[in-house]
Amino acid sequence: NIIYMGYDCYGVGAASLAYFNKPVSQLSLAECAFLAGITNNPSYYNPLTIKGRENAMGRQGTILRQMLEQGYINAEEHAAAKAEELVFNDDYTSEISSKNIRSYFVEQVILQVRSDLMEMGYSRTEANNVIYGSGAKIYTTMDPNVQTALNTVYENDSNFPYNVANPDLDKEYQVQSAMVIIDPQTGYISGLYGGSGKKKINFGLNRATQINRQPGSTLKPIMIYGALLDNHSITLSTTMDDVPKYLNANSPQTIYPNNYDYNVFKGPMTITTALAESNNVIAATLFKDNMEYCLNYLNKLGIDRTSETYISTALGGLSVGVSPLSMAAAYVPFANEGFYYTPIIYTRLVDARGKTILSHETNSTLICQDETTSSLVTLAMQEVVTSGTAAGKISIADNMGGIVPAAGKTGTTDNYKDSWFVGYTPKYVGATWYGFDDNQYLEGDDQGQATVIWGKVMAEIHKNLDPTNFSISGKVVSKQVCSYSGQLATDLCALDPRGNQVKTYSYASEAYAPTTYCTCHIEVSICSSSGLLAHSGCLAAAQGNQLIPPEATVPDAKPVTITTGVLLVRPFSFTPIYDDTILPLDLQHIAPTRNCTVHIEIPVLPPEDPTLPPENPDIPTDPTLPPEGTE
Repeated sequence: NIIYMGYDCYGVGAASLAYFNKPVSQLSLAECAFLAGITNNPSYYNPLTIKGRENAMGRQGTILRQMLEQGYINAEEHAAAKAEELVFNDDYTSEISSKNIRSYFVEQVILQVRSDLMEMGYSRTEANNVIYGSGAKIYTTMDPNVQTALNTVYENDSNFPYNVANPDLDKEYQVQSAMVIIDPQTGYISGLYGGSGKKKINFGLNRATQINRQPGSTLKPIMIYGALLDNHSITLSTTMDDVPKYLNANSPQTIYPNNYDYNVFKGPMTITTALAESNNVIAATLFKDNMEYCLNYLNKLGIDRTSETYISTALGGLSVGVSPLSMAAAYVPFANEGFYYTPIIYTRLVDARGKTILSHETNSTLICQDETTSSLVTLAMQEVVTSGTAAGKISIADNMGGIVPAAGKTGTTDNYKDSWFVGYTPKYVGATWYGFDDNQYLEGDDQGQATVIWGKVMAEIHKNLDPTNFSISGKVVSKQVCSYSGQLATDLCALDPRGNQVKTYSYASEAYAPTTYCTCHIEVSICSSSGLLAHSGCLAAAQGNQLIPPEATVPDAKPVTITTGVLLVRPFSFTPIYDDTILPLDLQHIAPTRNCTVHIEIPVLPPEDPTLPPENPDIPTDPTLPPEGTE
């Protein structure tokens, strides 16, 4: 039984000893109902705070009433349980509330060492005696510079806007956050922090390792884009159509999925743009077509969700969420040439005589099939930071004042119940979660605060470090490509009415780079009277010689003008399914295919051929021929 029951308690047996100082077999009905209620939300039904205990007692009443109504207990047992006054274990309360507050990192080390000792056959008591009373030494993976940076940011209340605006709230109702930082070269956990503000109790909920929250779009780079780049199903300039789709089989006439900017669809875009803008349509389409492969790839990154074959999985909607520790570990291969490390928090446990009792080594697994994959994913996720959903929120400088590059992905869940940023610099991988324990909605500045906190922690770390940059594989090649067509760029791509579409894209090799030039940007002349392609009649009208066919609508008195510019030819066909289908934005800039019907087109005669005789030559009469008309 490993269900979390709060305060270092995993399983009902541990909770029974901690809260009531007795084994499960000796619990009363009232105590059983009280413990059963904790499982719904260990933070909200916290037995060791005044408000939490009130909440838990209310839930105990609900459970007892349900047991009575469903016939598990009779009226007398129900009344007796309701009347019983619970006596809590004051010794455990004192231990938790001790003035000697241990850090989240140290507590996680204790939990891991104890668990490993118990796997070797030690009882819980024996394991505790080794840890606390035997003079043993534990060598951890903590990087003091990293942990100090985490402490600095997380103990600064101004980094939690909701808490600043609501200073009188009890701790369990405040907004929370957690962060884990891993050294991608070793898999060592360099630092972690498990809640907002200064830590005030021992063995409370460590959100860095003990929560399971929906990851939102932070799942896309590792489960979809990274996976499909690795097997060359896509490139960074592969173009897909962001248009309304109806992928929910239970509601086939409802648009699903929708994008971050609700009911806005932009039309053709590259994979890089889709990632930077956190586009849901393209991610869901790719996942639908490659579901088994994507889920197996995620499993190799330490997150097994192979049974979750739903479109919502593409958007980070999992039946069981993930911890910041799991997400940080899953991003490590893209920061370290494709190698996944099982994260560790300590390396050795030695007894008082120096004999090694436990040793930990990281296990590495090569995940990426192509050595360029990690470079390509890194280049794509840098755009999330520089121009995508994290733009303007992250600024990291080294000890020389230079800019430290960062790559990563934002993530939010429905109605902003969770906010994430998972990413890395050349030195460290970090995962940050931000939200409420009871799933309240985030509002205002709190909605993007995970990204802000990630940036602040990394800025604290790197201000003491030498300049560094991402290592990009020497096999990667780059091309100037059109972001609308995915083809090699032409001069016209820079004149797109929405802005310059020429960008540098990188590829695993020349074999995967585009070889044809953009055919989606064309230069056209448009007649102001019809909005259609201008012809010779329009040109004449613009010069004041307006010729209008009898059946045409007479244009207004506005002077005719001819506008020459660049418009688009769609690389994909689009037909609205329903009358009210939302149209993609690129349709506003599509070039017309018909000539103007307002003006009469003036035929243009071909030039005369100088080698031919004139139409009425002055030919002399042959006297030997009879006159014309003579038989």
